[in-house]
Amino acid sequence: MTDLFTHSKRRIARAREHIANLDIETKAFFESKPWTSVNEPNPDKPDEILGKIRFTSRFPDNVFNLGEESIEGLRAALDKCAFATAGNPSSKSAYFPIADSAGQLETEVIGRGRCKDIPPDILTFFRAFQPYKGGNNLVWALNKARQPSIHGLFSIAAAYPAGSARLRVTGRITSGPSVIVDPAWNRDKNEIAFFKVGAGSEFEYNLDFSLYVAFNEPDVIRGSALVPTLSAMASEVERIVLATETECLRLGLIK
Repeated sequence: MTDLFTHSKRRIARAREHIANLDIETKAFFESKPWTSVNEPNPDKPDEILGKIRFTSRFPDNVFNLGEESIEGLRAALDKCAFATAGNPSSKSAYFPIADSAGQLETEVIGRGRCKDIPPDILTFFRAFQPYKGGNNLVWALNKARQPSIHGLFSIAAAYPAGSARLRVTGRITSGPSVIVDPAWNRDKNEIAFFKVGAGSEFEYNLDFSLYVAFNEPDVIRGSALVPTLSAMASEVERIVLATETECLRLGLIK
């Protein structure tokens, strides 16, 4: 029984290793505080000055690699789980079904024979996990995130202080209006703008913020912290794999 699902479990375990290493590398980078405060004219509005932080080093590529490999491994674990239920090493159509909607699951995925080698009872069992957008968003997002059409999958995000609905900027502005802007990482310039003031203003300030890596796409998990979301995906994939193994045993598909 165990042998049939070993490959799925191995991919899940490997993904968890990647997620743990990703967490370590991310925390180490942010704890080193590799940035400096910068005040510059807004290139789009010369009458404004932007208060920002500019990173003095690039974010480790390995973090993004670990994130992508975790996603690929977890998606593969689902397909290997589905393949294991087919009971035929030559199966060509035994993918775990995931779609953009419940209707598309039936017409575009199951209806086109992409899962025809999966036993009907197991296919019904898979449907119960609602593997589509609006049903099981974690599974849908996992599938969507691994598609090559998505670029800029991850981004650096700023968190507000605990108990605050907005970023806290403390200081003194002697003239001109001031506005807190939504902090967004400019990947090309490797910087994050936090607020803007009128040109000619005199000001002093302190920024109260923390940084983390977030999903930029797909939309249902946009802004979600990378490590906790990947961990939740791993738990959901593991739940599906273990439940499928138990169901195969109950149906007598495995001994």
